[in-house]
Amino acid sequence: MYTGIDIIEIKRIEKIFLSHKNFVRRVYTQDEVEYCQSKRNCFQHYAARFASKEAVLKAFGTGLRNRMKWTDIETLNDESGKPYVNLYGRAKELAMEKNIGEISISLSHCKDYAVAHVLLIPNLAEPEPKKGIDTNYTNWHG
Repeated sequence: MYTGIDIIEIKRIEKIFLSHKNFVRRVYTQDEVEYCQSKRNCFQHYAARFASKEAVLKAFGTGLRNRMKWTDIETLNDESGKPYVNLYGRAKELAMEKNIGEISISLSHCKDYAVAHVLLIPNLAEPEPKKGIDTNYTNWHG
């Protein structure tokens, strides 16, 4: 099991958001942007998603290197509001290399800070590919 945690000041994300035109495009997926923009205090939600990306990177122990991009890690919410993580590109490759079967994530925010805690949970046994089943899955829901 691998764990990562990150906390970030919401004002920091707001300041970067307002002063760097390409920040949102470089860091967030379109679905993340749509979710955050639909919220009354969008910066709390942008900060929580930034913290989740950092927490996933810490759990992998890699940081942003080896072709990893911010948008390779996406945090969304299901119908009940529970957050989950989708991995793409290099993040997906790394999860497959580490045999990650599940990602558990918890997000929280208050007036000043957002925090994310992530657990990368390996498969206990190598699953056998089944005929006709695509084993190259994209989404990990925690």
